[in-house]
Amino acid sequence: INPGPADGVSGELAATIFGLLFAADDGQSGVEPWRSNAQGTEQLANVAPDDTVSSSFPAGYIVLGHQVLFSADDGESGRELWATDGTAAGTRRLKDINPDGDGFSVFTDFERLGDAVFFAADDGEHGSELWRSDGSADGTMLWKDIDLGPDGGDPHQLTAVGDVLFFAANEGFFGDELWRTDNSGRTAPIRDINPNGPSDPRLLTAYGNQVAFTADDGEHGVELWMSDGSAPGTRMVRDINPTGSAFLPPHVFFMATVGDMLFFTADDGEHGTELWRSDGTEDGTRMVRDIFQGPTDSNPQFLVPASDGVYLIADDGVHGLELWHSDGSEDGTRMVADINPTGPAFGTETFFFSFARLGETLYFAADDGQSGVELWRSDGTADGTARAADINAGDGSSFPAFLTPIGDR
Repeated sequence: INPGPADGVSGELAATIFGLLFAADDGQSGVEPWRSNAQGTEQLANVAPDDTVSSSFPAGYIVLGHQVLFSADDGESGRELWATDGTAAGTRRLKDINPDGDGFSVFTDFERLGDAVFFAADDGEHGSELWRSDGSADGTMLWKDIDLGPDGGDPHQLTAVGDVLFFAANEGFFGDELWRTDNSGRTAPIRDINPNGPSDPRLLTAYGNQVAFTADDGEHGVELWMSDGSAPGTRMVRDINPTGSAFLPPHVFFMATVGDMLFFTADDGEHGTELWRSDGTEDGTRMVRDIFQGPTDSNPQFLVPASDGVYLIADDGVHGLELWHSDGSEDGTRMVADINPTGPAFGTETFFFSFARLGETLYFAADDGQSGVELWRSDGTADGTARAADINAGDGSSFPAFLTPIGDR
């Protein structure tokens, strides 16, 4: 895309109805939206054509009906809401939400609910608030002014569960709490989980007809909670760490739903940060396995759902960070393969988007200690775990990232 040693692709990839959409720089137009499908790979549109504006930096692609919505900066209106029908002529600014500046940040949180898309935006008057779009200019509107005034309620962690959108927001008095909305317009806080301050809901994850999340009620620390969208149905599942919080930095914590199992990482105050599972009940919430025996963290990361459980990386104290698989039982939680016998297979070069499932095969970026960080694949067995390609031949690293399934590739 960008001939020579300069980077071409910049940022996320998105599988859409028009093929693969992504941001790229051909060395002439700056970072613009591109498309790749059976007809070829080409720039979709030059959103910021002015020579004095280097890039539009498109981001946040989300499919809505027969078009894709995203944010971009045309160099005149700031970062605003755009839409495309897969053609250059049909790629246009959908709405100038903030006529005097940026309506979005680069990291806008889009979430589809039914036939609409919800997101946080700032129109320059109300601050960052909850917006909704049906894909038309007239149908793109401020949905709820959560914090009256210019500060904004800062809705985030938008998560669709059935016909309800859950999110965290601050209405200016109680701090960050759990909220809900739907396409009928009923938007309200669900429960003041922490009466003495913000409960700070995080890791919102769809689990059946509920949302699982972490929150601090001011008494038990940051623990596992679930909500069905009602105040009585919003409850702490279990006090995992009775002496403190089960979810606290410096570790990054993860959640993933597989069938009727919720996998997550947590620290019970005795075993360090390990892999846990829950069925939504106190008795059914337990540590899966103490991978690194004793109080030391196994530091499980990057939970990737599979048909029979979850893939993760973890450190058992012997092999370093390696690929593991768990079916939710202690005996069924095992290291898949010792990819790097001389050290950890996953290090600081491991990215959030370096794992993806294609059918029953997991693709990921790993380092075997000889070829650098390259593309690997696994069927969940040691014999079926192998390097898929040495993209940067020799001992150099190609650092595969943003692994994105599209079709059968």
